[in-house]
Amino acid sequence: MASTKCYRGKQSWLIFPLDISLISVTMPPMRANSKKWTVTYGVKAGHYHLYKGANCQDAAAIVAGPDMVVGVGCDGCGEGNHSELGAIATANFALREILRLRRSGYQLHQIIEQLFPAIVRFIDMNIFLTCPVETPVEVADFIKHHWLSTIVGFILLDEPEGERADAGQFFWCGDGVLSTECDDHEIPIILDQDNVPTYIAYNCVRNPAEVGVMPHHIPKSFSHSPISEYVTKVAVASDGFIHHNPDKLQMTRESEPELPAELHGQQWGKKGKSGLKKWMNSRSDRGYFEDDCFVVTAEKI
Repeated sequence: MASTKCYRGKQSWLIFPLDISLISVTMPPMRANSKKWTVTYGVKAGHYHLYKGANCQDAAAIVAGPDMVVGVGCDGCGEGNHSELGAIATANFALREILRLRRSGYQLHQIIEQLFPAIVRFIDMNIFLTCPVETPVEVADFIKHHWLSTIVGFILLDEPEGERADAGQFFWCGDGVLSTECDDHEIPIILDQDNVPTYIAYNCVRNPAEVGVMPHHIPKSFSHSPISEYVTKVAVASDGFIHHNPDKLQMTRESEPELPAELHGQQWGKKGKSGLKKWMNSRSDRGYFEDDCFVVTAEKI
C-alpha cells in the first residue's frame, strides 16, 4: 500500500510516494544494528539558523539491512527557502534505493554506480510533478529553493566483498566530512569545495548555460572511497561539524578549558538511541555548530 506525503511552503509544495511497508526507512530510528555494526545519527540546527528563525536544512537517515548498515546525510543549500524538503526526501530515497539494489543482487561498487542516476531521476520526477512553472529560469529557481543539497554517506557490510575485501565504501557529492578510526587513530577528511558545492540536482536544471550553471559544476557520478576491513569506527558529517561560533565557544572555553577547539574524534561512543543527538545538543550549548549539522556514525559491535 502506498500513500503520498505533502510538504507545503509559501507558494510551493513537494510530493513523494511513501511505501507503508518501508515506513522504518522513511521514518528511520536514531539507532540501528546489523550483526557487526551499530549505526546512529543526530541533526542539529546551527546558531545562525536559530538566530534567523530558519528551519534546519540538514537531514540524515540510517538503516540496517540483512547484511549491512547504511548512513546518509544531506546538507540543504543555505540560499534555498525550503531546501530542507529536498534534503529530507533525498536522504530517505537514497536509503530505499540502496536496499532495493542490494536485494536485487548488486555488489557494493555497483550500488554506488546505480544510486547516482536513480537519485537524479527521483529529483527530476518530483520537479516534473510539482514545479508550477516551465521556463528554464523559473525551474532553476524552483530547484534552488527546494532541491539543492549535498549528499554524503557510507555503506558498511557485515562480510567484506570484492578483490580488496573492503568493509564498505564512502560516497559523496558536494562538501562535508568523512572520518574513520583504526587502532584508536582517527583519520578525518574534509571535503572542501570552497562553498560552491557540486549539487546533484544541477543535473535536473533545464538549459544550464542560460541560468548560469557551469558544466564543471554538474556532477556525473558519486565520488567514493573504500573503507578498510580493519576500520572499527566510521562517520560522515556536513561541513557544520567544523564551523563553530567563535565568540560563544571562546567564552565557554574560559570556564571549561578542557573543551577542544574542534570536535574530531569525539562523535563516537555515544550510548542509547539518542546519545549522539544529546551530545550534539550539549556541544551546541557551548558554542559549537554555528551552521546546521548532521553527524552519522557507525561502530563495530
